[in-house]
Amino acid sequence: MIKNPFTYNIQYNNIIFIESLYPTESKTGKWLYDDLISYTYKAESIAMNYQTVTDKKELIELFLGITQAILEHDIRPILHLDLHGDENGFELNPSKEFVSWKDFCDALIPINVACKNSLIIFMNVCKGFYNALYSMESVLAEKPSPFFMCIGPHHQVMNIETRDAYQQFYKHLFETKNFSESYLLLNSKTKTHDIFLADNMTLRIAAHIKSTIFSPGYKIKAASELEALFNKGNKTFRASNFNQSLKLYLHAKRQESIRILIKMAESFLMIDRFPELKEKFQIEGRILEHFSKNP
Repeated sequence: MIKNPFTYNIQYNNIIFIESLYPTESKTGKWLYDDLISYTYKAESIAMNYQTVTDKKELIELFLGITQAILEHDIRPILHLDLHGDENGFELNPSKEFVSWKDFCDALIPINVACKNSLIIFMNVCKGFYNALYSMESVLAEKPSPFFMCIGPHHQVMNIETRDAYQQFYKHLFETKNFSESYLLLNSKTKTHDIFLADNMTLRIAAHIKSTIFSPGYKIKAASELEALFNKGNKTFRASNFNQSLKLYLHAKRQESIRILIKMAESFLMIDRFPELKEKFQIEGRILEHFSKNP
């Protein structure tokens, strides 16, 4: 069951604008920070920071500092990134060093682990949604999720359009604390940003696995495997006829696939590290519900 992002209690108490643009460019992140900083004086529970990074070394040092701040001061950050990107990653300027989405996801993992899978990132980056697609590889690699929520555009974005859209988003968020309404404002004009939740990614993978294990090709392969087992004298799935045996064998293989997927999902969502997240995500029940429906 794919979950609505706004049914969660979305936690944040610190917004960090991270920017790496050409020296001659308009600085969207700095403009937003300057425009919005006065709101934090009224909302004492929310802090705001602005950081520029020029190369990989500075980015790594910044992420280490954010991780340490989470552990020492219990901050729950929103990371807002203003960068130049494409399907493969993004560029840091003026060094022109390139960071792949895979390396970026790996660098985010310690931050998200520190804040117990509550990290929110905004990718004001052309094709920033590719970051979320690459993070799905972390499920299969059995790594923790790089973030809880990622919001980013699925194509190229215009600087002024996104600047104004984010201005509306953050001002409404400060005034109302309503994340859902604020997101609708963000997309009301440009309609460029998609939301990705870590737990919903596991359901996407579940859908792919389900289509595989209920496919005709999977059944043919299972029949060949079962016949080979019988030829070796293995009688574990022996029934009154081969079709009945195959049915038992397929059920066992599918149940094992589901069990492995649940274990991977719980590791990805950090439920194995932080048991309190089990109730938050309810991923085992959602995966079982997904597989209980007809293929």
